[in-house]
Amino acid sequence: MISLGTIWGSGATDIWVAGDDGLHGWLAHWDGTNWAASQPETNPPALGGIWGSSRTDVWLAADGGTLYHYDGTAWTAKPTGTANPLSAVYGTSASDVWIVGDLGTVIHWNGTALAPVNVGTTTNLAWVWASGAGDVWIVGDLGYTTHYDGTKWTAVASGTPNKLGSVWGTGPTNVWASGAAGTLDHWDGTKWTVSALNTPAVGASHADLNGLRGASATDIWVTGDLGAIFHYDGATWTPTPSGTMTPVSDVWPIAGGGAPDAWAVGDNALILRHN
Repeated sequence: MISLGTIWGSGATDIWVAGDDGLHGWLAHWDGTNWAASQPETNPPALGGIWGSSRTDVWLAADGGTLYHYDGTAWTAKPTGTANPLSAVYGTSASDVWIVGDLGTVIHWNGTALAPVNVGTTTNLAWVWASGAGDVWIVGDLGYTTHYDGTKWTAVASGTPNKLGSVWGTGPTNVWASGAAGTLDHWDGTKWTVSALNTPAVGASHADLNGLRGASATDIWVTGDLGAIFHYDGATWTPTPSGTMTPVSDVWPIAGGGAPDAWAVGDNALILRHN
């Protein structure tokens, strides 16, 4: 069964979803009318995060240190120098792209070459987000967060021991991170403040939160296990019925699509749209 883990798009007629079928990676593209399978190569490894600066500049992370690039016509594998699984990709431009993965793996693309970056940890890293070349956040296991100010990386106490699986923000003083057991963390430019969303109960705990993305400070989505989806309007996080108990892995708001307009993906080839 196909499990979709990530989604990204440059617009309403250019959306990619990625994941795996239990044996190999699986990738599909939406052109505004139809979904079509579009593998980066024959039998690729399990696919992770996807991000692009445009429809002709798209990056795709994968297991085994595999990294693909799409130029609008074809996917090409790029040597990374690591065999560690890669989990996420994010950038601020075509010449400023960050890739993260297990065992503290961080790689940077400067528009010409890929280069490893030492951020001072061997923690498994889950996600990366940046508002600019001097404002980059990475999150991962055990509540790990680290920040890059354009000169150096600094580990920052997140206030939670729970795994943080996603991070997104609107700028240096407004960053959100989501994670295990309904954990929601907010950075105000000075410190992280931990809260929790009332996700469905799992024993004595709560369902994990997974993907977190927004179109603006007043249009942010977070997804989770057991079909959990919440929307933030700038003041309140409100649960949004998903119609499923399937884990929802990631979300992609469509900026300019008429708020709130978003796609979400998850296990069992789940694809949802809210508009």
